[in-house]
Amino acid sequence: DEKNNGPSNDDNEKNKERKSPLGLFFRIDRQIIRVRVSKHGDKTLCKLSDYYCTNKRLHIKPEDITSRSFLSLEYNNGMVMRLLIFLGLFLSFNSSKVLADDELILIQSVSTSGKSFVIRKGAEDGISTGQQSLFSTKNSSFTAVVIEVNRFFSLWRLKDNRGAVPFEKGNYITYTNNIENIWTEIPKLQLAPKEELVFKESYHWTLKGNYSLAMSESVSGVDENISGTEENKTADRIGYQLEMIYSNHFTVHWEWGVGLRLDRENTTIQEPALDIPSNRYMLTAELLYHFPNFYQTDNNAYIGIGIAYGISNTTIDESVSTGTTLAMPIVKLGYINQVAARYSLVFEFSIEALAQNESFADTDEQTTNIINSKASIGVRF
Repeated sequence: DEKNNGPSNDDNEKNKERKSPLGLFFRIDRQIIRVRVSKHGDKTLCKLSDYYCTNKRLHIKPEDITSRSFLSLEYNNGMVMRLLIFLGLFLSFNSSKVLADDELILIQSVSTSGKSFVIRKGAEDGISTGQQSLFSTKNSSFTAVVIEVNRFFSLWRLKDNRGAVPFEKGNYITYTNNIENIWTEIPKLQLAPKEELVFKESYHWTLKGNYSLAMSESVSGVDENISGTEENKTADRIGYQLEMIYSNHFTVHWEWGVGLRLDRENTTIQEPALDIPSNRYMLTAELLYHFPNFYQTDNNAYIGIGIAYGISNTTIDESVSTGTTLAMPIVKLGYINQVAARYSLVFEFSIEALAQNESFADTDEQTTNIINSKASIGVRF
């Protein structure tokens, strides 16, 4: 009879009960949570199923999940859907608390370059080589990568090597094991370009030696027996300069500097045959714009503009003229090559317009206008 008449009502109820379970999946960061929902009579059973971990480094066992329980509640389709949506949103908003904990840690050591540091968290705390985490101070957040780890300590390096860490040994900072949590830190920060989050203001001394060659020169107001702008021809004007600058790299791209400059030049005149030495002692100021570092280096190019003003003297046939000198503008193009943590080589080419106003004790003022080209090499520390 059962073969002819089909399954009985009791069998139909059992089949419905077997086919009714519904599996829904919620993805939270690198974890997948499965929620099984099944109907039993007029009630619904909701069960949090096993975790399925997509990251092999995470060892989460089902017995570690304390919320694996059955919920029994009155059933209707709309209520189940609302429950599942609420559960998914709740777990999503709280995933950072489950999978990424904020922790205040002490900086054990910072490298001289400011690009790597050590914290007291090691393999015993779940730290592994290659792991990326978020570190935050009061004014900035940045990501770092583990390059070495032992049982109790780990060595981290900035992911972006264009900056330096904004803290020192002994400082406390916030550690977050999930880099996606930076979105929760943004409201606490003033929005800024990525490189500014890891930029650290710095101060430098630069000592440069310059070789100068006059591209053009005009002299006026000099005794005609000695020189005249129209009658005398300058064979060449070459010089050597020593420059010491103290500078402040105050933003990612901008730097200002002030310093001293000593010039020694010699002018050779063909008719009459004369060598005319000149000396200058000047104060200088400059403003530089740094381009982004070259790929995977701490080296960069820069452009700048400067000004210099001071006193000068010129000796012509044992007679000395004195006065003032103004160099403006001084246009610079340079390259900084870091050779050690605190030392860099500086290579620079510049062009300057220089006005030298001098007079002898018994003559009127003479003006020398010069366009100089200069090549420089120096050390920055």
